[in-house]
Amino acid sequence: MKDALMIALAALFGCSVAFLLYFQWNEGRDERGQFILRKTYSLAYGILVVGVIALVALVDWSDPILFAGLTIKDGLFLILCLSGIAAGVSLTVCKRRY
Repeated sequence: MKDALMIALAALFGCSVAFLLYFQWNEGRDERGQFILRKTYSLAYGILVVGVIALVALVDWSDPILFAGLTIKDGLFLILCLSGIAAGVSLTVCKRRY
């Protein structure tokens, strides 16, 4: 996996986690905040579970290469980053919606 893409995903993941923590600290204590956090975390956990199940079911673990230049370790990193980014985006959408 390209190093620039990994750095960009890690930066977006860090910003999303920081935004989630900020929201949880400031607005996550009341009923509205708890509802929004439940929706957000359920989406992120769902992406994480589906991604790991796909890796376990579809990948030959004796050969660590998934695609050209993409290893299983990179796939797990990608799943983790995408679930965190999806949680941050979902939090933004839910916050404006509710």
